[in-house]
Amino acid sequence: MKKLTLTTKILIVSIFILIVFFLASFGILFRALSAQSVRQMDQLLKNESSILSALVNSTTSGGFEFEIQSKFPAQYHQRNPNSFFRFINPETAALLKQSEAAPDIQCAGDSANKDVLAGDHTYRIETFVFTPELDGEGASIKHLASQPICLVVGLDREPYWRVVMETLWSSIPILISIVVVLVTVLLVLIQGLTSDLTALTGSLKTANFGATHSFPSLPKARTEEVRAIVEVLEELHQQASAVYREMWLFMGRAAHQIKTPVTAMQATLDVLLRRERTKEELLMGLEDVQSAAGLLNGLTRKLISSSRISYQETPPIETISLREFLGELVDLFKSIAAEHEVKLNLATEVELSVLGNRALMSDIFGNLIENALIYSPEHEKSNVTLSWKAEGKSAIIEIGDEGPGFPEEIKSNLFKPFFRGDERRAVGSGLGLSIAKKSVDLLGGEIELAASTSQGSTMRVLLPLVI
Repeated sequence: MKKLTLTTKILIVSIFILIVFFLASFGILFRALSAQSVRQMDQLLKNESSILSALVNSTTSGGFEFEIQSKFPAQYHQRNPNSFFRFINPETAALLKQSEAAPDIQCAGDSANKDVLAGDHTYRIETFVFTPELDGEGASIKHLASQPICLVVGLDREPYWRVVMETLWSSIPILISIVVVLVTVLLVLIQGLTSDLTALTGSLKTANFGATHSFPSLPKARTEEVRAIVEVLEELHQQASAVYREMWLFMGRAAHQIKTPVTAMQATLDVLLRRERTKEELLMGLEDVQSAAGLLNGLTRKLISSSRISYQETPPIETISLREFLGELVDLFKSIAAEHEVKLNLATEVELSVLGNRALMSDIFGNLIENALIYSPEHEKSNVTLSWKAEGKSAIIEIGDEGPGFPEEIKSNLFKPFFRGDERRAVGSGLGLSIAKKSVDLLGGEIELAASTSQGSTMRVLLPLVI
């Protein structure tokens, strides 16, 4: 099934609403015309009752005298073919006088208007029970009592119903015209309201980010909502472009870093295979290959760690004792520190606990200690010191060394991948501080270069403190 556009959906809903409006209007009009027709008939019946009731009097003998000529019933029917009247004695139910062709409708005993089916016709009737005036003079008739008489007056509903239906049918073209006009106006309005979205969709469909890496040229939006969408899309595109660019730079730099030890191993093996070598020469060559393989292994491990942290979700948080954790970490690096003739020590004994994650904290402080050892002075007794303290809601951990410091020109890029403090030292991968920064961000902390001079540097890490 073909998917409907927003314009089509809005138009369908609008047409549905208009159809409901049309039917409701038709129903309201029908009820209004029917009520008006009933009011007209009731008013006519009331007038006829008043006129006809004046044509009968009571006699002194207890009977009724009609001021009606013999031909009046026929004339009444000719003048009013859809009307009738009947005078009935309510006590004996005897018919006293009626118009020609009057249906057999008896006195109902009340004056309520109602519809009565007689034969093939439905009549609207009024039953009027009244006492006619006595026909006589003065005191001689005061002692006489008049008898009541019932007058039934009716109208055939068919002509009035026909007028109602003709009026309804004649109004249908007008109502349909109104609906058509409203649909046309709605269509124009909907197209105007959705034109920005349509133009935006068309521009996005023609975009090819994978080929051009550029954001498509979007039309100027006239509606505030679409303008906001365009702004968000542009911001997301900038973010995606930055990630895309960083990804390719990362891959290029990683390939360059891997190329160095691989090239070294390839060159050593080529030299060893050119001619027959002595055992000592083979051992020296294999040691070079082992060193390059170790460098490649360390670089690969750092690349995997950097990729894992880049796409890691919020890690599980636990309470970690700094004294215990950093003490264990110092023990792990003691042998490496001894190789560098560097003294690695803890300068604080204060018991503090932080909210952290052991794996991420190992990445943070392992890389910081490793960097401090790498850039400490060679062949001299120097120190790498770890210390910590509480400040507000944070624990501040500092790692200080006595190395040459960081060049001023790279301080702004210090935590980016593959930037190294001293490019003359090829032992570093340039990923350590980048991994530390990403890990600190995941823990909701901060990392910064607190100090850097020619006599040494201090890295500072802030982590949430357990209070």
